[in-house]
Amino acid sequence: VRYYIDSGVLTKASVSRMGEAEMTADLFVSLIDTVRTNKGIENYYKKYEEEEGDLANARTKFDKIMTYIGSIYPPEELKTTNWRRPQLFYTLFTSIGHSLYGLNGLEDAPRPNISEKNIGKIRIVLDEISLKYDEFTEDKDAEIPSDYKEFINYSRRGTTDTIARVTRANFTCTKLDASL
Repeated sequence: VRYYIDSGVLTKASVSRMGEAEMTADLFVSLIDTVRTNKGIENYYKKYEEEEGDLANARTKFDKIMTYIGSIYPPEELKTTNWRRPQLFYTLFTSIGHSLYGLNGLEDAPRPNISEKNIGKIRIVLDEISLKYDEFTEDKDAEIPSDYKEFINYSRRGTTDTIARVTRANFTCTKLDASL
């Protein structure tokens, strides 16, 4: 059983399409290694095909992160936000994952103290980021505030590059940490 995004809805089902398998693998790499580009994923397939290593622990973490995301955004609500976009879903996943476990590659990002008790506050911050994303990307002449410039830029260009992924997660963790 795997989680994947289907038409903007986070779903728990068997993975049948390559894109969904790649997203799942990409998310697992952030847990077992580091937040990094998605290039070279096939090396992880080879490595873990022969030896499972710490995949059981990664599965436990993956399930907990997905449970938090499902608590923040039930699937039908997630699809109405920008977090449904693959690059931003990756950011959401790694931001929650870093908050809970600390992820390699995000050592400079704050680790917001998230819990089931502050899911509502987390949702408010994430909704704000999603709304600001719309506001600043729909109007090409809009003046993007300095704190959002890199986030917006790396959400539009080079979205799977390591620097883009780290920058977006740092931004999201900083916003969450400031509000919790």
